[in-house]
Amino acid sequence: MKKPNRIKDITGKRFGKLVAIKFIRRERHHTFWKCSCKCGNMCEAISNSLQNGTTISCGCSKIAALKGKRFGKWHVKQFVYIKNRKSYWLCQCKCGNQKIISRAWICMNKIFCEKCDESKGFVENLYGRRFGHIQVISKSPIKKNNAIYWVCRCDCGKQKEIRSDHLKGGKIKSCGCCKLIAEGELYDIIKNIFKGCDVIRHYSDDKLGKQHIDIAVIRKGKILCAIEYDGKQHFVPINFGNMNKKQVIKKFKRQKILDKRKNKILAENDIDLIRFNFMEEINKNAVIFKLKEASVI
Repeated sequence: MKKPNRIKDITGKRFGKLVAIKFIRRERHHTFWKCSCKCGNMCEAISNSLQNGTTISCGCSKIAALKGKRFGKWHVKQFVYIKNRKSYWLCQCKCGNQKIISRAWICMNKIFCEKCDESKGFVENLYGRRFGHIQVISKSPIKKNNAIYWVCRCDCGKQKEIRSDHLKGGKIKSCGCCKLIAEGELYDIIKNIFKGCDVIRHYSDDKLGKQHIDIAVIRKGKILCAIEYDGKQHFVPINFGNMNKKQVIKKFKRQKILDKRKNKILAENDIDLIRFNFMEEINKNAVIFKLKEASVI
């Protein structure tokens, strides 16, 4: 959007950790600017809040305050994500067990460790409980590394045995069908928006090698934009099978390398990349807003 002449130009100016990049819009007497934070995140900020010192970061300054602190036997390792205005953190118990916990539960110091607490006989009954698309139907006889397993049924009909800490920590919310469902919904929306273009799922060419683009929008034989749907494994280490800790970390680092490689290849070929993550709501209005923000439509 073109900046009106009467609005003060703050492009390139620094406000705390933020640098104003470009004017976005004027809404209800407020002027919104796209800003780049020192931590690498992009955010929107109101011009007046920037100039009077109310807004000085994307929110990372508050996040940093909890990192490294101890609450009982739990050590806060790093910030993971924000969902429904709640921040979630990767924490490690003294026994070595790691799990993602909300800030509220950390500060109350009421965190149950599935590894060391269950080994002492404190087993929480999960029968009948629902976690995302999964419902617990019975306790499994399987017990590996002192962890309790439960037989679960996904909404798609498949049954799977899952560790209790993976259920309660939010690591697993389906049998694996969720990403495909969300990506399919995103594909249908993109196809509806770009009616005059070819919209291809899992597009690949010689430049990408063994990698592929989740959704590619092609106009007159040229890629107009690339759209990626990033699952939780793009942000935190996740054990999708019987993997040890080193294998999980190795797989996560490999995922990060592949993401950077794809970003670099698309940037070198002047292809706009729009990423949607598993925390975002997938609907037509949200997709259109993000495409407009990237100046694709």
